[in-house]
Amino acid sequence: MFSGVSNFTDSVDRTTMFIFLVSLFFLVFISVVMIYFVIRYNKKRNPKSEHIEGNLTLEILWSVIPLGLVMVMFLKS
Repeated sequence: MFSGVSNFTDSVDRTTMFIFLVSLFFLVFISVVMIYFVIRYNKKRNPKSEHIEGNLTLEILWSVIPLGLVMVMFLKS
């Protein structure tokens, strides 16, 4: 981005860009999924709600994947 002022600017720029791109990806992904679910499961189409049981595999995945991403960001910096 800028001319190198110190020896560390390239790695800091790459880390910052990586964190920005991961954040941008998840912003767009979560927004699209949220809009999809709002349209699909609105009250007009589904007037009676259903009871949904938990899914242990899914709950473990959405805990482990963010942990992995945060660890990669931590190790890159």
